[in-house]
Amino acid sequence: QSGVEPPHSKLCKGAPSLENNPRLDKAASSRIDIPLTSLAASVAIQTTSLPPAESTEALSATAPSPEGNAAMSPTTSTSEPVEVESRRAFARHAIEALAAVALLEGLAVHRLFGQDVKPVVVDWLKELNAISKDVVDHKTKDVEFQAALERLYAKVDLASLLKTLDFDRVAKGLDLPDKGARSLPVEYRNVAGLSTKLVYGRQIFAMKKGRSVVPHGHDNMATGFIVLSGNLRGRHYDRVEDQKDHYLIRPTIDRTFKPGEFSTVSDHKDNVHWFTAESESAFLFNIHVNHTNPENPLSPGRVYVDPMGEKVSGGLIKAPKLTYGKVNRLYG
Repeated sequence: QSGVEPPHSKLCKGAPSLENNPRLDKAASSRIDIPLTSLAASVAIQTTSLPPAESTEALSATAPSPEGNAAMSPTTSTSEPVEVESRRAFARHAIEALAAVALLEGLAVHRLFGQDVKPVVVDWLKELNAISKDVVDHKTKDVEFQAALERLYAKVDLASLLKTLDFDRVAKGLDLPDKGARSLPVEYRNVAGLSTKLVYGRQIFAMKKGRSVVPHGHDNMATGFIVLSGNLRGRHYDRVEDQKDHYLIRPTIDRTFKPGEFSTVSDHKDNVHWFTAESESAFLFNIHVNHTNPENPLSPGRVYVDPMGEKVSGGLIKAPKLTYGKVNRLYG
């Protein structure tokens, strides 16, 4: 995923998405993921699908006799004591199998989401989806969504969120790109009580020291970053004008962001952002919501710009629009 432009960029099409990637983490694809209910149904089908005589013979042929003698002969396979014992044995084995799969399924959840998914994190994720739905349904404005998202980010239990994301596993030995940031998809379909139909997209951005989430603005989108690990220099700009070949932007934020700190973006506030890792590595959790501004006829997407452009009157900067390739070469 490193150094690749999202397909919804205005200036480059067809590349894998950095801000809207629903694919699962390949590192988690090898986990055991057998639905318990599916296995129970399978066992029930197997129990009832065989003809009774065949089922009884198959199980009793190798079962010890009530007296502890050698294998039963076929002529005794339909006697009542053996049939009862065979059915009991089958039931016991089925229960043991179900219990084993239940244990494995529990381990799969731990492998994907860490040792604890605390209720406070589940509630936090539910609220995140609720405020995202409100702005998509245009019940709230995008700047109101930003304020709500910042309040939500401010009360996050970062340690629990890191466990929920299984951050230690994700970050361990990760190959970070020499240019730009790597985008890691995030899914939490095994978190109990959380809807599988989430309104917002989400991912983790990972980068090494000196590498960046390159400068870009947004059309018809609202996004928010929270720092998971490391320190980053974060810069934001208001988009004052949108011209054919450039933005007019005004600097609004320029500071170091540390773990647990955050910022947000919308069409109307801090629209352009740019993050550069200052520590040996840095990780950002990002969410984004599309179609947040009913007044904007443009499709949701990124617009890459050069915020180091010509300074003009009023403290503004004329920021040329760039292709992803060029902005990545300059600032990735």
